[in-house]
Amino acid sequence: MTMMMERPAAEAEPAERPPRLTAQEMAGKVDVVRTTVKVTVDINTRMRHEAARRGMTVSAWVREAVEAHLPGGPRRPVRALMAAGAGRSTEQDVSGRIDEILAAEWAPHR
Repeated sequence: MTMMMERPAAEAEPAERPPRLTAQEMAGKVDVVRTTVKVTVDINTRMRHEAARRGMTVSAWVREAVEAHLPGGPRRPVRALMAAGAGRSTEQDVSGRIDEILAAEWAPHR
């Protein structure tokens, strides 16, 4: 005698998978975008070697390298005046002598 086992009526159907996101939709959710950068074979080899040496992905290495060169990155806030402090001097009276200093700098050199 063969017994047939019936599936209980209360058993739920498998859950539907959410629809696949496009790359653009995915980028919007994780706040990153994909971009293409053309580099020489030498640069490609060197950056892959450096990323491997540091134990990171090439993408992470490129993000870090680009961020290091952009103003306003997490480690370097943008200054209100980009030139502020660019011409630091050891002289204490520069602001009081600015007209004299500028006249000397702009005078024709002989």
